[in-house]
Formats: sequence, C-alpha cells, structure tokens
Amino acid sequence: MLRGPLHVVGTVILCAVLVLLPEVSVANTYPAKPVKILVGWAPGGGVDVTARLIAQKLSSAWGQQVIVENRPGAGGNLAADLAAKSAPDGYTLFLGTTGELAVNTTLFRNLPYHPVRDFSHIAMAVRVPMILAMHPSVPAKDVRALVDYSKSQPNGLTYASPGNGSIGHLTAELLKSATGAKLLHIPYKGAAPATADLVGGQVQMGFSSLPAVLPHVQAGRLKAIAVTTEGRVEAAPELPTISESGFPGLSAFGWYAFVGPAGMPQAMVDKLNRDISEVVSDPEVKSKLAPQGLESWTMPPRELRDYFGAEIARWQKVVNAAGIKVD
Repeated sequence: MLRGPLHVVGTVILCAVLVLLPEVSVANTYPAKPVKILVGWAPGGGVDVTARLIAQKLSSAWGQQVIVENRPGAGGNLAADLAAKSAPDGYTLFLGTTGELAVNTTLFRNLPYHPVRDFSHIAMAVRVPMILAMHPSVPAKDVRALVDYSKSQPNGLTYASPGNGSIGHLTAELLKSATGAKLLHIPYKGAAPATADLVGGQVQMGFSSLPAVLPHVQAGRLKAIAVTTEGRVEAAPELPTISESGFPGLSAFGWYAFVGPAGMPQAMVDKLNRDISEVVSDPEVKSKLAPQGLESWTMPPRELRDYFGAEIARWQKVVNAAGIKVD
C-alpha cells in the first residue's frame, strides 16, 4: 500500500472529521424533545423571571418547548440536588444562584451535592448588583465616612438583610471584615420587610438589590452611597463603586448560572453556552432583565467552573469568620 503525501493528508482530514462529528451531531439533533429548567425558588422572583425569559427565547430558537419547573426549598438546595442527580443528557438544566452554587457549600452541613464536582458548568446568565443604602438619618456621605461613623457609635450601626446567609448579609460582613466597620446584623424573612424597616428607620443601612431600594432613593426616603460591583452600573451610573470610595478591590454581587448534571457531552455544553450567551446578550432580553436589577453576563464553561471554585473559597472565609448559621 502506498503511503505518500496524499495518504497523510487523507488521514489528517479523516481525523478532523471524526473530531467534529460530535459537534455536528449535537448541533443537528439537540434538543430533540422538551428541555426542563429547574429553579430552586418560587415563581415571581428574579431567578424565576430570568429562567422564563431565557426559556422563551430558547424555545423559539430550538423549535422545542423549554419548561421552567419551580422546586423551592432549603435555600434552593432541593432543586440543585435534583438537577445533580438527573441524567446527563441535556434535558434537565438548573438555573442556580450564588447561594446554591457557592455559599451553601459552607453554610449547610452535609450538602448532598458539590457545585464543582457534581455539575457540568454550562453558562453564566446574569449578575445581581447591589446598592449600599442608608436611612437619611445616617450622616455619612460616602463609604469611608460610613465606616468611620459606625466606629464612633457605642453600638455601631444596624443593617438589614433578607435573611441569614443571603448575599446582602455576606456583603455586609465582607465590608465589616475588610474595613473594621462596626455593624450589627438584623435578619428578615425576605427583601420586602427588610426594605420596609430600612425606610421606616428601624434599621440604619443595608445592601439591597436595585429594584428594592432605588425607588425609595429617588423619592428621598433612602440615601444610596455606592454599588457593590467592580464597575458602575447602568441603572444608577451616578453611584460610585466601593472600590472608588476608598476600598480598592472590595466588591461583591450575586449571580445566576446554568449547570447540568456532571458528565454531559462537552459538545452539548458548548452548544448550550453559545445559545444561552446569545440570548442574554440580546438587547431585548437585557431591557427586560434591567427592571429586575439584573445585568447580562457571559462566561465560557471552563472559566465558569474555575469561577465557582473561587467563589466557594471566597465566601467560605466570610461565613467562617462571621460564624454565620442558617435559620
């Protein structure tokens, strides 16, 4: 048999075709039936709204029904565990938050899944910036002045959060540990009662989502001094970041990301990443996310896996240092 240059070229071409076959197969056949997106929270909240908005767009793009199924309970852990134990065929996905996919690893004992080991890491969807807001009776005009003022008070300043282990709670504890601010946590059962007491002056400050407090800031019932992201946010461009306010590198925010059971074919993960990233980058989708205080955010699968690991390590330090326990 002749093994000249043409044989070598033919072999190279054949190998390339074989490598590309899984990609072509996935692109042509997936999804072949309805896809389910699990959400660990009740209908109507930011996670649910995001899942349904993306599901609608994916349904149109794929020509297949994409169903959002709410499985609330245990801080989102029930849905996360169900997703982790599903078949890795791409027909059960999970839209999880910072809680289920980072914080809860430390916050809950005997968590039945691990965010890095037990999932295929598909796509980041959005980030959730927060505002540092205060009751107008607090005289501070910026973050540094707030920290100094808290240290001057015999009992420090009280801050509200939607509950123990929430991103608002963790961000305040991060500020406390990084700056020495004197802060006392007052947990509530949800953002609505926390915001109501902040407006009423029963508590003095808090880290809250933009939709929860921005209307009160605009009406003069609350005072906002910073956002928690690395850069300024489109919804409130006049507000500086905490880094700009004298504490470089201090940032924190929530996020929602898509994962599936471990063992999904990489070609399928890559297709899902492309399709979901395209949806969340769509101007129409961005305009619908904005009223929920959400910003589109994309990330490649391998980078997402590494990001989960970094977030777990980061929040583990905060949870352990503050001695945070779930209700």
